[in-house]
Amino acid sequence: GLDVESRNRLRESLLSVAEERIILFSTHIASDVAATASRILLMNEGRLLFDGSAGELIQEAHGRVFECLVPDDELRELSKRYRVTTRIRTLEGIRARAVAGAHQEPAGTIVRPNLEEAYLAKLDLAPQGEGRRRDGSLLDLGA
Repeated sequence: GLDVESRNRLRESLLSVAEERIILFSTHIASDVAATASRILLMNEGRLLFDGSAGELIQEAHGRVFECLVPDDELRELSKRYRVTTRIRTLEGIRARAVAGAHQEPAGTIVRPNLEEAYLAKLDLAPQGEGRRRDGSLLDLGA
């Protein structure tokens, strides 16, 4: 990985070169994408799932990301049902952010998605045990 200063130099270099060229940039670091990309092509298993801006991808995830406060002993169950993206321990319990599946009701207060959450919502990663693995591939539940 890059330190903060090197990451900023990389972003500046990408932005200056992108003025004259198209750059294909493959990364799993959502903050790099948000800082440098004017257009995102999201592919999964060779299929184009999305073509647009970071803002448009985030807008598509509206209503799917929520925040809730759960006791320590309920976090595991929440993680089985939803794709939990953030966990912050507080005196009252654990404040979690999560992405609801396409056919799930969010279990908390709807919040504005960040780019990583919008990506997960677009891939529609269902929790394990509901027909999909964590990587989004289908499980064979008929065997």
